[in-house]
Amino acid sequence: MKKLLLFLVLFLTVNSFAQTFVANQSVLIQWEGKWFPGKILEIKDGSYLISYDNFDASWNEVVGPDRLQTIAKEETPVQTESTASSESFDEKVKAMCECLEQAAASGQLRDKERCMDLKDAHKATFDEYSEEYGLYNAAIYNCKPGADPEATKSYDTMVKEVCDCFVKSKAGATDRYECFKLQSEHAGKFDDDESRRFVMETNECDK
Repeated sequence: MKKLLLFLVLFLTVNSFAQTFVANQSVLIQWEGKWFPGKILEIKDGSYLISYDNFDASWNEVVGPDRLQTIAKEETPVQTESTASSESFDEKVKAMCECLEQAAASGQLRDKERCMDLKDAHKATFDEYSEEYGLYNAAIYNCKPGADPEATKSYDTMVKEVCDCFVKSKAGATDRYECFKLQSEHAGKFDDDESRRFVMETNECDK
């Protein structure tokens, strides 16, 4: 009888400290060693269908309770798009470098897309034509794992290389095809908006 009572006491004690979650509850979700804010959409058989704040439904996944944590009122989630505006320049670069390192290690498309989302959030806090905007681009190119000299060239340097190639092609010193090939290689180092801007700017040199 004493053993049974002891077992009940221990069982109640352990469960009193266990976290309980309900549908539609806002929680912190562990992903790659970091905690991100999100929401519980559905509970089934001890598993939880969750969504991440600031990410679309393609990021939804089923997780166990070990990857969930309740949000205390005083807690501030870290490393999310919503915190980008409050981060310093160095904090933005560090967060982006860590994201790129994780994406390179995993090789997963979703990890690369997460980094693109973070990059967009950071860039939204800069004036597009400010010095800080350019410095940010240069810094994240330099932090890419295994970055080579080609990857660390500035935007203006790459524009000049392509334009110089077009000038040489008009003089017959090089094949015009090689210039378009170089243009394509450099444009691929930017996100969609910057890539279009790069192509349009360098196309002017071919007129």
